[in-house]
Amino acid sequence: MAEWIQKFKDIPVTAVSDGLKGYNHLWPGIKPVKPTQKVVGYAKTVQIPPGDNKLVLQAIRDARPNEVLIVDAGGYIDRATAGDFIMGLAQMMGFTGAIINGAVRDIQGIRDLDFPVFCTGATPAAGFKHGNGTINEPTSCNGVVIHPGD
Repeated sequence: MAEWIQKFKDIPVTAVSDGLKGYNHLWPGIKPVKPTQKVVGYAKTVQIPPGDNKLVLQAIRDARPNEVLIVDAGGYIDRATAGDFIMGLAQMMGFTGAIINGAVRDIQGIRDLDFPVFCTGATPAAGFKHGNGTINEPTSCNGVVIHPGD
């Protein structure tokens, strides 16, 4: 694991926010599924239309070490971007965690994975598999721009 990633794991999130003068942190409506977790790594960005998660699976397939899966689904919470199966795949492929500006499902299953997942909400409804959107392009989650590799 990259040395800086290990160092960031030991720093409180509030100290990182203070060091960035309160800028560049995500909207507080994106919350951890398991409150005690945090995630550190390089951003792999995915931007999808509300309710569509096919590109999330493609991004997971192309995982690189120490990446955090960042998914912007526009904050849409009527259909899940992922559940325990998709998050389990992300974990297995080496992602350090996932941040989703949208909903997930299978909350208890995700907690049982012990894999850091942050999201804006939960729903039982599955996502669609149309395949629209982008991977590894700059995206914006509630006004915070995230570039691949951030």
